[in-house]
Amino acid sequence: MKYTNKAESIEGQLSEAAEAGNSNAAGFRAADDSGNDSGNDLDNGADNSSDTRRVIRHTITRLLSRREHSQFELLTKLKQKELPEDECLSLIAQFAEKGLQSDQRYIESFVKSAYQRGKGPVFVEQSLQQQDIDSASARDIMQSDEFDWYEAAARVRQKRFGEDMPTDWNDIQKQKRFLQYRGFYQSHIDEVF
Repeated sequence: MKYTNKAESIEGQLSEAAEAGNSNAAGFRAADDSGNDSGNDLDNGADNSSDTRRVIRHTITRLLSRREHSQFELLTKLKQKELPEDECLSLIAQFAEKGLQSDQRYIESFVKSAYQRGKGPVFVEQSLQQQDIDSASARDIMQSDEFDWYEAAARVRQKRFGEDMPTDWNDIQKQKRFLQYRGFYQSHIDEVF
């Protein structure tokens, strides 16, 4: 069918779509000339719910494709987009059930990242506590042979202050405070000095 102007073309396409059973086109067709919509396409709450779930699912997938996220982190980022919390929790649980999201994997990657950046175990525990993650499982990972926190404290001190050990009491205290600020336990700090 040939249309003479753009308005007729759009009307014709919407009519054809409505005849073919496309409900979205029929809903748009119900809009009157003043631009007010009769609401036919919005009356179906299931469509809106499925659209919301699709947005949530897409957002979670996009976030998890970049790096591991905790459930708390995912929920926080979804709430910032003003998405419904109950649907967010439901979809996050589905991702966790399928093994696509794992707090355990998140803890492992977080600990490894913090260790490589020169952060100590106190920093790791406090950061994970802020995300409502059980610190017991984090402690298990941090106590593995993969992480030598004594060596990490010595490496961080050396990188910041050089190889020479301080002899002045004030310099020693300054370096100890620095290591404490980086999140190392006192036992790690004492071992360095």
